[in-house]
Amino acid sequence: MSDNITNKVNVILVSVGVFQEYIIENIKQLLYFNYNIIVITDKIYFDKLNNFKNIKLIDSNNLNTNFESNSKLDKKFRNGFWHNTSKRLFLVYECMKLYNLENCIHLENDVLLYYDFNKDNFNNKIYLTNDAENRCIPGFIYIPNYNLITNLITNYNYSKNDMANMNIFYNNNKDICITLPIIKQNKNYAIKDNYNENYNMFKGIFDGAAIGQYLGGVDPNNIKGNTIGFINETCIVKYNNYKFEFIKNKEGYSFPYIIIDDEKIPIFNLHIHSKNLKKFTIFK
Repeated sequence: MSDNITNKVNVILVSVGVFQEYIIENIKQLLYFNYNIIVITDKIYFDKLNNFKNIKLIDSNNLNTNFESNSKLDKKFRNGFWHNTSKRLFLVYECMKLYNLENCIHLENDVLLYYDFNKDNFNNKIYLTNDAENRCIPGFIYIPNYNLITNLITNYNYSKNDMANMNIFYNNNKDICITLPIIKQNKNYAIKDNYNENYNMFKGIFDGAAIGQYLGGVDPNNIKGNTIGFINETCIVKYNNYKFEFIKNKEGYSFPYIIIDDEKIPIFNLHIHSKNLKKFTIFK
């Protein structure tokens, strides 16, 4: 990858409206990789994160956005789930702008990262995860500087969710966007397309949501009972066609791999849709 960006990676997490307890497991794993960790949350939740001495907490109320007054998304469903998933993109933007942050990865709180991107350099573009023609899942977004997502914020459709808006942004700004590979071209997925074209840039794959759902099941609020082996109906890649393995490194920590044509390929993140992050951390 390019050496345009050389400073340490900032990972930005957002938990507003309701505190998502599993963010704690996410932070523990990020600390292993020595990221700069920034958590945007409501001031009333600061005490839940006080045990972490090496993270920066930012009060969401100190970041001024126009989102609340413009949002047409449901504010009642699951304590404002759809409203808050879009609001966090505005908070990330304002945070980067206010503190002049660069070289940032924004993760959803149920997305575990298994790779140290401090040792690599991204191009000066937005990196995002498409997993279907009309869907971009913003579980992992690399943002080199806030200016590159200004079009996302200023042209946001307040009636559509975050995935739809990210997809619109990608389609309208392909010159500044790079799609993260979710599969390697192989005998089960022979075509070269948007979902694997950048595989050689990384030599590994990213998970939009479908791998985490297949390995760990879906959010129990969506479907009750054991949903391990769930096949995402929208994702273009069907991961039940592949095998997966967790392999320990020399320190004894476990990392996920997908086996494609007998090759073990690293998975850089998992979207733990079930919210049982502890089961899938490197420490397990």
